[in-house]
Amino acid sequence: MAEEQPKTAPSPPSPAPDHRVPGHHHGLPELLPFKFFHELKRRNVGRVAILYTMISYVALEAFELFFHLLEIPAWAGRAAVLVVVLGFPAALIFAWVYEITPEGLKPTEEVPPQRSIRVQTGRKLDRAIIAVLVIALTYFVVDKFWLSKHATTEQTSAPPASAPAVASPAGTATTDKSIAVLPFVDLSEKKDQQYFADGIAVAVLDLLARVPGLRVVAHNSSFQLKNKADDLKAVGAELGATYVVQGSVGRSGDQIRVAAQLIDTRDGSQRWSSTYNRKSGDIFEVQDAIAANLARTMQLTLGSDFGSRSSTSNAAAYDVYLRGLQALDKWSKAGAEEAAGDLQQALSLDPNFALAALGRAKAYRMLGVNVWLPAAVAFEQARKAADLALRLDAQLSEAHAVLGEIALTYDWNLALADREISQATKLGGGIETLQAAARLAAVNNRWAQATELFQTALAADPLNANLYVLLAWGVELRSGQFAEAEADFRRALEISPGYGSARWTLGQALLFQNRLDEALDAMQHESPDNGQLEGTSIVYYAMGKKKQSDEWLKRAITHDSVLYPSAIAKVFAYRGEREQAMKWLEKAFAVKDGDLYFLKHEPLMKNLEGDPRYVAFLAKLNMPE
Repeated sequence: MAEEQPKTAPSPPSPAPDHRVPGHHHGLPELLPFKFFHELKRRNVGRVAILYTMISYVALEAFELFFHLLEIPAWAGRAAVLVVVLGFPAALIFAWVYEITPEGLKPTEEVPPQRSIRVQTGRKLDRAIIAVLVIALTYFVVDKFWLSKHATTEQTSAPPASAPAVASPAGTATTDKSIAVLPFVDLSEKKDQQYFADGIAVAVLDLLARVPGLRVVAHNSSFQLKNKADDLKAVGAELGATYVVQGSVGRSGDQIRVAAQLIDTRDGSQRWSSTYNRKSGDIFEVQDAIAANLARTMQLTLGSDFGSRSSTSNAAAYDVYLRGLQALDKWSKAGAEEAAGDLQQALSLDPNFALAALGRAKAYRMLGVNVWLPAAVAFEQARKAADLALRLDAQLSEAHAVLGEIALTYDWNLALADREISQATKLGGGIETLQAAARLAAVNNRWAQATELFQTALAADPLNANLYVLLAWGVELRSGQFAEAEADFRRALEISPGYGSARWTLGQALLFQNRLDEALDAMQHESPDNGQLEGTSIVYYAMGKKKQSDEWLKRAITHDSVLYPSAIAKVFAYRGEREQAMKWLEKAFAVKDGDLYFLKHEPLMKNLEGDPRYVAFLAKLNMPE
């Protein structure tokens, strides 16, 4: 028998070989810090992070370019950034968990060391990083030194050799070299950048005004036709302009997109178009480029002084400045006060910003001329701002025009007014210079010259309600042309139905034509701040209703005794109450009432003519004979 072998306990089965690297798990390992960072490097997580960041940068820059070109909504840009941010941790987790093998992607824990190609993958990632880095640097250089200065899409065609002229209204001649700039459209997502779009349009217009041989319609008129942009032929006819400029502005963060086109109003054809994608700080270059291309398309030569001036390199200051200009265009007390504040802020941001100082001077002049502030406050602030503007830029003609009006309205110094306005004219002038010169001529009883100057201003600014009011009030009422004054007051109200003081002055034109019911209606539709109380009192007196006249006069004294005593003096003068009239004139003199400079030839003051006290009073104002 075979010897029985002793029984032994069976050996436990050998475990399957573990090809995983000890300590490495599917999730984040519990390693000492230095081992953890070593593992990040081994798995190429760092390389993936760098590559992801660089690719994201290039992708977002490319998206931004197409964002402007294709007018993609701003929310899409924010969504793209969000996707990139959320994708970053996902990419890192993916790099940790998975590994590239010859068989494709596999979980890292399932890849035997002998099958790993992490080293080769790392080298490929390094080459990819270098390649993307080269692309990113190339884009940066191109964007910095070329795209930012030449990012335009431009189409140009020459005007037709012969095109029929367009008939112009109100004696405004239309020539081949006439142009109007309509307000640019705000394409921002929130529609809160209209002030910025308007500012660019005005800047382009001002640049075009310095091109020799080109008649440019002032923005006061062209902006009146904002809602008629679909019928450019009619716009051209109404403004007397052969060409019209349209544009749009998109703004997102520090990026702006400005598009502009030149339309021939004779046939509606596009003569030139361009799109500019720039940084906000490059806005002055954009404005210059648009104006220069417009001039060249019309075959005009740029003058030696062409280009933006008296500006600022401070983007924040320029932004606030444009807000101030928009407020000033409201032609109201609240608008002028808002403008003064905004423009002071612009000066605080850039103390060398000459145009901001000029705008502040205009704001305070408006507050003074319309008796919305005490004259001593308004005109002294206007003078201070105008002087600053000229110290910063001695070539600012409008600053001299403001100083001329201050000399006329506040200082009652006709010689100084003449010097300042003459200097403004020598420097190139403009609508405001023509306006100041016309008012000076009227004060000097040069009615024909004043009318001619106003008509010249209206030829360049045919829809400026203020010019019609000043012509009617400063010249036609005072020279006895009551029907002509009425027509111009009504034209002003047609252009701007809410224009302050137009109904008060219209009421006067109707009063002197003995159309009392119409005069009363006009006066009572005016506001108390613009002569309603005094005007109504005068008309009731003309109707023989002294009781009602007294009631309205009492209200006027309560409302206007501090800022506007000359208006109360006019009521008493019209009623023949000379003692009271002189009393209130002296009060007006004491506060330097800004309306006194036009007192001579005031038809409401006729009852005082020849009175020695009144003659002596006019002499104190240095009024000419």
